[in-house]
Amino acid sequence: AINYLDRAIREWAPKYNLLVLISLHAAKGSQNGNDHSSPQDPGKTHWSAYPENVRNTLDAVEWLARRYYANDVAFLGIGLLNEPTGEYRKPYLSV
Repeated sequence: AINYLDRAIREWAPKYNLLVLISLHAAKGSQNGNDHSSPQDPGKTHWSAYPENVRNTLDAVEWLARRYYANDVAFLGIGLLNEPTGEYRKPYLSV
């Protein structure tokens, strides 16, 4: 998968004058319990319950940023985490 992401950011996007925003849709432990975030227990979130899960996500974001930020003009950024739920569920739903 990383080979295709490299090509998208380094070849295809510049060729067609596009920018790439990476969206994280699944984090270790599942950030929302939905099937698209690969929960171990469907409907349950364990992402924020374990510091190692949060650290794993931050490590992935930092790795991607180091890989693309400095040298790739088509790299727009990283969407932090798709559809998180948990203690902030009510504020997210009110927006």
